Amino acid sequence: MVDKPWSRDRSRLIRTNKRLKHLEINKTFSKSLSTLIHSQLEIESEERIIFTWIIKKAK
Repeated sequence: MVDKPWSRDRSRLIRTNKRLKHLEINKTFSKSLSTLIHSQLEIESEERIIFTWIIKKAK
């Protein structure tokens, strides 16, 4: 069997490309997850302000 260096390089490139795609997907996912958490925290703080205001008005 003849050694084909181009074949090794090609498979290495394919593996690297797959790894990079996974990294990109993970980065996108973590960014959207942090955005979701941030917006959830904003909603909770607004709800707290509204409930505090309602309680003060009721007294």
